[in-house]
Amino acid sequence: MKLMSLHRAWTIWTIALLAILTLSGCGGNVSIPDTPDAAITEAQKKVKVAADAETAKSAKVGELWTDASSTYKAVQDKFKNSDIGYTGAIESARIMSDKKKETYNAWKQLDAYLRSTEMKSAKREEALTLLLELETKQNDVNAKTPYFKVMDTLVRLFGNNKKFSPVLAIVFIAIFVTGILWPLRYKTFKNAKEMQKYAPQIKDLNEKYKANPAELQAKMKEFQLEHGVNPMGGCLPALAQIPVFLLMIQLINNYQFSFRDATFLWITPAFGDLSQLWPAPLKGQIGHHLGEQDIILLVLYAGTMFVQMKLSPPPTDPTQAEQQKMMSTTMPVIYFVMMLQYQLPSAFVLYYFASNILGVGQQWLIQRQLNAAAAGTTVIIEPGKPAINVSNPLITGKKKKK
Repeated sequence: MKLMSLHRAWTIWTIALLAILTLSGCGGNVSIPDTPDAAITEAQKKVKVAADAETAKSAKVGELWTDASSTYKAVQDKFKNSDIGYTGAIESARIMSDKKKETYNAWKQLDAYLRSTEMKSAKREEALTLLLELETKQNDVNAKTPYFKVMDTLVRLFGNNKKFSPVLAIVFIAIFVTGILWPLRYKTFKNAKEMQKYAPQIKDLNEKYKANPAELQAKMKEFQLEHGVNPMGGCLPALAQIPVFLLMIQLINNYQFSFRDATFLWITPAFGDLSQLWPAPLKGQIGHHLGEQDIILLVLYAGTMFVQMKLSPPPTDPTQAEQQKMMSTTMPVIYFVMMLQYQLPSAFVLYYFASNILGVGQQWLIQRQLNAAAAGTTVIIEPGKPAINVSNPLITGKKKKK
């Protein structure tokens, strides 16, 4: 019987994250004519069909408006960097916002298109104007949500400075969540050390009862209860991050347009404009504010994730230990690519960057405590005071002075 370890929890967490990020989904490719006029005509036909269905109160009206929007998006993609492409982008976004009531997705789609194009024209200015309208419309909706109100309250508590208060609010959330996860992480590391200590006995049980899986399972449960070890212990911190991820997605997305004035070190309008002069694929990869994606912060996030996974306690099973070693390299790359692909705001990445740094420090302290306890000492850590090592009275028989 193989015991569940931390690398399995990371696998579960990754699958959950992928499912969450792909909830919005994307429609299939739409085939359109090769000439601009014919393509626009085809899209206009789809709009007329959807409008007629709406008048007739057809049950398929939503599906038809989706088809019309997708057709205009196909026009946008096929005739990129042209007035026809801008027309497709504008009409697709309008249909999504007005007919499908998907204003945020409309804004995100139009914003991504404008970032990928360079041609200056009256149509581009029209698209930029629509982008601001969609932003204002969505922000009015967001402001009524509890997520916006929670984030806004924290920003106000930290001075309500448009540039710095959002950063302080995000770091505060990271500190708060890390503090909550301390008992789980401590239990995980302690359980891992216990599992390593009992690895020979577990191996003997596997060898002795390998021909009888049912009895092996019963003996394993008996062994776990006797020695107080939990094979699921390594999963707890990773699984606990799923509701945190969901909450942070809501907090950041609902407050996204209020991050437009928030800056963080290099994430400023000046550096954002400077990155527009860089060669592809780095062109425009520095955020102007925390509402935009930033490539440097993503790289730093992936680096801290690598360090944190390297500090995670290895499983006792050699195969699982090797798998965890491999995942400590591959997982940061996977997460980096996912966050890059989904154009997540820098505010969201900043939260996880701060959480990883705090998590690394937390894991170092826990390891220090457990190693000291195993060596016959106890590490006493009091807020605002240096760590003190004292003899463990359970081992030396001495009592601490009060």
